[in-house]
Amino acid sequence: MENKKETKIFFILIIISYVVMAGGFAFIGLQNKKPIQKEIDWHMEAYLTAIEFCETSGYHEIVQMDSNDKLSYGAFQFQFETFRDYGKKYGLIKKETSDNEVKNMIMDYDLQRSIAREMVKEGLDSQHWKICYKKLNGK
Repeated sequence: MENKKETKIFFILIIISYVVMAGGFAFIGLQNKKPIQKEIDWHMEAYLTAIEFCETSGYHEIVQMDSNDKLSYGAFQFQFETFRDYGKKYGLIKKETSDNEVKNMIMDYDLQRSIAREMVKEGLDSQHWKICYKKLNGK
């Protein structure tokens, strides 16, 4: 991307395509033979996808050295401590899970996305994805 305008257009297109393809609702089961619909926050899901593409261009299996000389893992480029601590805080990783077990979980895309979703809800995106936050929010 050559400039900020092209970058913004790119992320806007990602968000639009995600929302259009997703359709707005997900059917999650049947109760009394009627479909139960769980409304999904598509703005949140599109924003998470934009963070993911900003961080890794959608490569889920990437591991790279970050600017603080720590490894960052997966689609959302979590460092081990952040992944472990917030996963446990939000109840997505059991408190008694050992560090070795957490290391085996860190590349789980769905778990990363769930932790990232909770972090964004808490307003932590500006702290943990600083560069992407600035790009995506025009700061």
